[in-house]
Amino acid sequence: MIALIQRHLQAIYDIEAPDIRDFLVDEAAVRELLGDAQRSSREWVMIRQADEDVDIGVYLHAEDLDAVDARTPAEAVRDALPAWCTVTEGVSHFLLLVRRAAREETVSLLELETQAEVDKYVTARLHVGPDPTLRRRLFHDAVLAEGLDSEERERYREAGRLADRYCERLERQRDIAALLTELRVFYRRTGHARMDLLRRAA
Repeated sequence: MIALIQRHLQAIYDIEAPDIRDFLVDEAAVRELLGDAQRSSREWVMIRQADEDVDIGVYLHAEDLDAVDARTPAEAVRDALPAWCTVTEGVSHFLLLVRRAAREETVSLLELETQAEVDKYVTARLHVGPDPTLRRRLFHDAVLAEGLDSEERERYREAGRLADRYCERLERQRDIAALLTELRVFYRRTGHARMDLLRRAA
């Protein structure tokens, strides 16, 4: 399923990227890289830059991968939304980081998180069709993970707020071709222009 989610996001934004499965790491690798004291998380995307090279590792909890693998995409959105969101978030982070690294452009943590929130909504909507409960389930019913510090909590709240307002606008777009055109233009904006658009939409 993770490969399908990647292909779906790449088709939505009309982009190319390496196969994320070649960058997956396990829990042992996360502990080795981040240490035992690091808070637990169901998803990590880790970056290490050495000279001109950028190394990326992606960790996704096995339970979440299994939950989406056991279902069709529409079933996963309806019946295993938290797992769908975790896996989609990891893929979203990976794709944006790869694109920005290739273009030698920066990306902020808030931008990464906001893009992932938008990607959860867009992929879910395209798999299940219009659903008046989708934004509520994604942005209003979501509960922040345990162990976040105050800066992280504020970043996740702001990412959710910005994505919710932008997706409310997308929700009104019923023509799929027009929706994809808007999303592709949005994705190609610079980080500053993208966040400015989101803040104005909010």
